[in-house]
Amino acid sequence: MILYYYSRLIKKLHLVKYTEKINKILIKSICAFEKGINPEDVNGILDKVQPNPKTTSICKNTIETNLLYDLCIIVPAYNVEKYINECIDSILIQQTKYKYKIIIVEDGATDNTSICLQEYENLSNIKIIHQENRGFSGARNRGLEFIEARFVMFVDSDDSLPQGTIESLLTKAYDENSDIVEGEYNRIIGDKLILGTGRTQERKKLYGFPWGKVYKSSLFSNIHFPEKYWFEDTVCSYIIYTLADKISFVCKAVYNYRINPNGITQTSKGKAKSLDTLYITESLLRDREELKLPFTQETYEFTLRQFQMNFRRTYFLGNIIRRCVFYRQCNILKDFFCNYKTEIKGFIAFEKALRKKSYEEYYYSVLFEI
Repeated sequence: MILYYYSRLIKKLHLVKYTEKINKILIKSICAFEKGINPEDVNGILDKVQPNPKTTSICKNTIETNLLYDLCIIVPAYNVEKYINECIDSILIQQTKYKYKIIIVEDGATDNTSICLQEYENLSNIKIIHQENRGFSGARNRGLEFIEARFVMFVDSDDSLPQGTIESLLTKAYDENSDIVEGEYNRIIGDKLILGTGRTQERKKLYGFPWGKVYKSSLFSNIHFPEKYWFEDTVCSYIIYTLADKISFVCKAVYNYRINPNGITQTSKGKAKSLDTLYITESLLRDREELKLPFTQETYEFTLRQFQMNFRRTYFLGNIIRRCVFYRQCNILKDFFCNYKTEIKGFIAFEKALRKKSYEEYYYSVLFEI
């Protein structure tokens, strides 16, 4: 743990090149001190700490052919009594020529969320579904069962839409026959709105989260969010984006994202459930294989980036788990990307360590070189 924060500090101070020898000696000493494991014991160890949900993103949704709406907006709602009205109202006040429907999935909330939703029950363009708690994925997936629109959008119930979001995203989608259209986003910290980056259409890659964009609903004919995992959003980058033939961008903020201090990103450190980051990586690669999606250089390098993320997310589970994650990731490369090689500078040492199954080099490359 001390080493982790030490690495972040020296990187922040731009001292890495001056302390490289010290760093390598330090990591070598720590890795020698840490108790090693038998690679054959990896699966058993991980299953005892946190069992793999072993769910899939592959499904069969019924997308209506007689589409009544241009856009269906799915809003999962769990214990958001403080924000749900602001969220729904921000959608209802959108000024647009397009016809849209809001599907709110009340996901077994234990606060007053259900009471807050009562004022919307009689609106013709809102459908409210109540279900036992199934998590973010389960709520979104329930909404996907009721698609009656050419496009679909996901809005988290503690977030909101700026005025003009629907109009700008759908106009771009129809004009360019796009499968996915994404815009920029603002952040909400406390009660303060922090405006987005103002980046332009020159950006070519989609953000990894599901919100802030519209999708052709046909993309979800055979795909939904894998349930019972944390980090279920990974399905977007691994599968959904791959299915899109045409991706477009608008250069305005179309989403207000609330920074939640109690969200998984902020609270997952040291929790066994953070092992889902490894499990979902494996699951989605198997799903890609079953769906016969191509394994490209881009897929490979995204996986290397995901591996680095997996290391950081599971770091605080201790050295035994870190080693188990390392061995599993070595096997993933062997099974899915045997003949691939990266030329991205930040991945070269990391890739080499995984290919050699050198835990010491792997540890060093993640902490000090990314």
